[in-house]
Amino acid sequence: MPPPSDVPAGVSAAVTNPFTCVEHLYAYLLLRGQDHITEQQYKVTRAAFNIAPPVKLPSINTIRYEIFPNIERKWKLQTSTCWAPQDGTNGLVEVNCVMPSEHIRRDLQFERTFAFFKKADAWTDLDRELHNEIVDSPLFRDRSTVLLGG
Repeated sequence: MPPPSDVPAGVSAAVTNPFTCVEHLYAYLLLRGQDHITEQQYKVTRAAFNIAPPVKLPSINTIRYEIFPNIERKWKLQTSTCWAPQDGTNGLVEVNCVMPSEHIRRDLQFERTFAFFKKADAWTDLDRELHNEIVDSPLFRDRSTVLLGG
């Protein structure tokens, strides 16, 4: 983990570090990272790792009930619950989703992202057509038509 002096100012205000030590980060990434391992493989890795270092890898229960919930609270996008009709039945099914406003709130906490969106807001219609993957809302992609009213 980089020392606080290496973290850009806009990021340090928006992002807090949920890990108390590097070993907790390593353990979390082993189980939840992109190339995660199974719990059985983690137990073998933990047993081998814990032979020598002064700081030991935490147990699976510690990761599951202490580290992971802390990471979710600090880093994960918050979900909202809504209800949707279920095909083939008359009932509703509960759906947990991340609202677009949650993405925007999180993304715009970072100074460079905010500056980029402000710059993109000033683009011409041609620029918007050339970079349509940046923001896909009708207001961004076809501003003149949306603002005509009607």
